[in-house]
Amino acid sequence: MKAQIKFRMPDGTDWYVNKTFNDRQHLDNYMSKVERDKDCFVDEVWYDESEAHPSEPSCEECNDKGWIDTYNTNTSVQEIQRCDECKVFTSDDEAKQFKNK
Repeated sequence: MKAQIKFRMPDGTDWYVNKTFNDRQHLDNYMSKVERDKDCFVDEVWYDESEAHPSEPSCEECNDKGWIDTYNTNTSVQEIQRCDECKVFTSDDEAKQFKNK
């Protein structure tokens, strides 16, 4: 789907992003990441779902979530880690925080 997102920046200016997303979850993940990284908020979103991509995920590793639930063989713990294939998140901690929201 194609979307135009209007972000309100900390200095009060508006920043518009025009981008194509795989689905609504991909759009939501992107907006959440930008809000965290740039300390801004989403003001408005316009999208056209008629332009949607096929239902196949672009990242087969995480199905476009940006994180995976995996067993860490080094620590013997089941945990959330960032997807190293698509790298939506900058670290495992960031992926965990997003997942546990």
